[in-house]
Amino acid sequence: MQQQLTIGTLLHCAYKIERILGQGSFGITYLGTHLALNKKVAIKEFFMKGLNTREADASVTEMEEGSLQYNYAQKFKKEALNLALLDHPNIVRVTDSFEENGTFYYVMDYIEGQNLNDYIKSNFISEAEAIDIIKSVADALIYMHETHHMLHLDLKPGNVMRRTSDGHIFLIDFGLSKHFSGKGAPETSTSIGLGTPGYAPIEQENNSRRGDFRPTIDIYALGATLYKLLTYETPPVASELVSDENILESNLVAKGISRNLINSIMVSMAPDVTKRYQSVRSFKNALTTNFQEDERTQIDGDETRVVEENTHSTNTGKASEQKKKRKSSKYTIIGVIGIAIVAILLYMGKNNNSTGMDISNTTDTIHVENYPTKIMGDFCVYTGSAIQSGDSTCTLTGRGEIKFNDGRSYKGPIKQGTLTGDNVVFTYSNGDTFQGSFENDHFSKGKYTVKKTGEYFIGSFDTNGQPYKGTWYESMGRKIEDVNN
Repeated sequence: MQQQLTIGTLLHCAYKIERILGQGSFGITYLGTHLALNKKVAIKEFFMKGLNTREADASVTEMEEGSLQYNYAQKFKKEALNLALLDHPNIVRVTDSFEENGTFYYVMDYIEGQNLNDYIKSNFISEAEAIDIIKSVADALIYMHETHHMLHLDLKPGNVMRRTSDGHIFLIDFGLSKHFSGKGAPETSTSIGLGTPGYAPIEQENNSRRGDFRPTIDIYALGATLYKLLTYETPPVASELVSDENILESNLVAKGISRNLINSIMVSMAPDVTKRYQSVRSFKNALTTNFQEDERTQIDGDETRVVEENTHSTNTGKASEQKKKRKSSKYTIIGVIGIAIVAILLYMGKNNNSTGMDISNTTDTIHVENYPTKIMGDFCVYTGSAIQSGDSTCTLTGRGEIKFNDGRSYKGPIKQGTLTGDNVVFTYSNGDTFQGSFENDHFSKGKYTVKKTGEYFIGSFDTNGQPYKGTWYESMGRKIEDVNN
């Protein structure tokens, strides 16, 4: 029997169902069109998976008063009412609610984008970007906690949306949200919900009723979300941290995360609730302060973190000898390419200076189109920011794109003719790509993908362009082998 509404169904004489966006344990979310406004909307329907069924006329069954489904439907209604009270730029907006088909619906603004789980699968994220995202979520939580005494209770990357058009961040899915008293107790006696493993602290995992349902629950989840953005790995479950607090620090250190940022995450995810930040505002302020200190001390403060989520499955079907051969061949390929890149880019810097580009006599920052230069005997062009000097020459400085005649391209930052910075994309003529950070004209940290096989390496590189520390993965994300030179 079909669970979802049929495409084309008209709801409330106003909304036409276009497609299914997703289904969870307590509801189905649809993409709809507000017919009068010709506007896309998201419509959430209460439907308990495995318990509710749907008749041919679209009505939802098993909703008798007093039943489990009915009681949860009332909570669903309350969720809509609570959401309707929230007015914040980082919280999805509820615009309508109604009863129909024997169940309950509410309508939200449709966010054309990706949740963070999906976003990080196809994008590399620097520490700076991760912190910006977390600070936006923090602003939403501060508003909820301080203005409405409301906990989210299910914060995780899957419940944070990033709008594609401008990168704006929205907190979504308030199905477990709950108001709390000034003494830190839930205002109702209903179950608080277990949250999601890896993002729920131990007191939530235990579903405790000891009166410790404070903002510290969301603070823990916010720190865990930051952990996921930086490492691309699901955080250890709370019970593991209780038994071994060193797991968290060890994992973060292994990924090369900045020291002060590690400290902030560890405080936010402390198993002992009294050792955590006691307010989201304190956590946000600590992130700002610590990251600024990392930048001043040049401790990876703005480097790219692109560690793909590890499925924790090993490639046991391949012999160790085959692994060694694969490792050797890959190192040779990347090593050759890396060395070539170093030589090419060093030459570029020398060539730029040799053509009269005088940094000491700069005047204005300009944008140049197809600015010609010659690298290792190959002609290429640069489009992007530059500094123009008094004699009309320019030094390549800012962000831009370099296109080579043989099909290679570089997109990223350039500092006075030197390729240094993050958010770099380097594409080879054979389709292989590097995404991550450059330092002094060579790979620093990032993701190298072999187009032919789909295999990829994520981690740090030495000055010759060879993998230094990190992991090789198959195209489907299964780990092949670790590298620790």
